[in-house]
Amino acid sequence: MSPAKKAVPNNIYTAMLAMATVVMLATAVFIAYKCFTDYDTVFKVMDAAR
Repeated sequence: MSPAKKAVPNNIYTAMLAMATVVMLATAVFIAYKCFTDYDTVFKVMDAAR
């Protein structure tokens, strides 16, 4: 009997997940930066909505 071959993991999905996570974090940082530059705080826009 020959030993069972192990499947080589395909890292394309890991790379896609990593890129999506980086894009989400970069978007959150960009939004926080824009809110800070426009309103001088990140949470002031929430106070204005009340």
